[in-house]
Order: sequence, then C-alpha cells, then structure tokens
Amino acid sequence: MRKVGKVLICLSVCVLGAACARTENIETIEESSVMVPASMPMSEIIAQEYAITQEETDSKENEEPVTIISSVEAESVNEQSEHQDNIDMKMEIGVSDILIPEIPYLAETPFMVADIEHVLVYDSELEKIEGYEGANGHYNYWKGEGIEYVTHSSQKNLAGIVINNSDYSLASGIRVGMTELELIQTGYPFEKCKSEIDNGIGMIIFGSGLLRDKKGPLNMTDYDYIYAYVGSASADEIKNYGIDRTSCYSIVLLMKDDVIDEVILDLPTAG
Repeated sequence: MRKVGKVLICLSVCVLGAACARTENIETIEESSVMVPASMPMSEIIAQEYAITQEETDSKENEEPVTIISSVEAESVNEQSEHQDNIDMKMEIGVSDILIPEIPYLAETPFMVADIEHVLVYDSELEKIEGYEGANGHYNYWKGEGIEYVTHSSQKNLAGIVINNSDYSLASGIRVGMTELELIQTGYPFEKCKSEIDNGIGMIIFGSGLLRDKKGPLNMTDYDYIYAYVGSASADEIKNYGIDRTSCYSIVLLMKDDVIDEVILDLPTAG
C-alpha cells in the first residue's frame, strides 16, 4: 500500500509538470499574438512559430535601406533644389529686368520711354555720331565708355542701347563677359541663331532698322553667333512705367568665343 501511494505521488508530480510546461508554451504563443487551439500538438506549435519568425526576418531583409545624410549634404541638396526652382520660374524677361542699375536714370526708367536729354544730364560727354541718311532719316549714336545710346534723327527718345563692356548690365544679371553656359543657366528663353537672317522670327527681332543700319551693331561688330529674345510689356508694366510708345522690346546678344561681346536693347517691328 505504501508503494502504491508513492507511485500515485510521482504520477501527480509528472502530470503537474507537464501542465506547467504546456501553460508556459501557451503564454509564449499568446505573446506572439497567435491563437493556438489547446488540442494542437507541440510539433505543430513549434513549426508555426518558426514560420512566423522566418516571415519577420524576410520582411526586414526586404525593407529599403535608409540613407542618412549630414546637415551639410542636406543644405547642398536644398540649395540645388532652390536653384532649379529659380531657373524654372525665370521663363520671361520683364520690363524691370531690362533696366540698367549702374545708371540712376535708367535704373528706374525703361529705355523705351527714356530720352537722350535725361541721359546727357548723367553723362554730358557723350560723343554724337550721325549714321547714314536713309529714306526715313538716320540714327544718331551717342557713344560713351562701355555704352552707347541710339536715337532717330527726328526724335529725342531712345531707339536702343548698346552695352559693350562689363561696367554696365541689365537688371536681370545679363552682362558683357557672361559665358554661353552662364546664360543658359539663367533659364531665360533666348533663341540661338547664326545671324539675323538665320531665324524664323528674325523679321520681328531684327526688324527695327537699328540693327541693320550700316553703322549698327550687326555691321560694326565681329561676332560668331547671336542669342535673341523678344518680349512685350504687360498691362501693369505699361501703366507703372508710363509706356506710351511700342510695348515690344528685344534683347540681342552678340557672342564671340562663347562669351557675350555686346548686349543690345532694341525696339523691334514686324516687317
């Protein structure tokens, strides 16, 4: 009888141990958020947990690597982005972009509403050279150091401006000495052509007579090719600057050895 009691005690201990082990396995499974039937064999539980672990491992391996950049690199990326945004925004050259900041009068007054008398107040030593007489009169060239002003013989208003050194610039930043690459990087839509006749819109850009004059820039300058742009003042610009003549204007850049040699402001006409 005493032996039977010992056997029963041993069996009870074994059963209790097995129950505790099963309880621990169930708690572990619950922590993994996996619902396991109480009747599932231990081999299936182990196999299922292995599958879950393998899936998590594969998922981490498939994740894209995170690139960490320094603050200096991030600032460089932002500057490049802002530069590109600026390029994308500069798709037109407005009237304010063709002002000449180095000359007080022309820093506020567009050349198409300026007159030679006000220019002479700023520079009274300009040399006046008369052009060739034509059916409609001729042009006068008022030459200064690095810049010259053009008027028609019958008018005091400026018909154009020719800049031929880097002492003067347009408010847009365009100046003599700028390379072709620098010009392209501005984003302005200039059109490149070999000469005034090698362009579909040449009738407008080069149609004023100033550029074609025998003493005009195209005949007096040795250039390789041309960058040209024609624009028109908006209604607000016409009002703000008091433009009462033509609202069209052109910028012609004479290029030599891939560098801007002359910047010419002109009043184009069709025909």
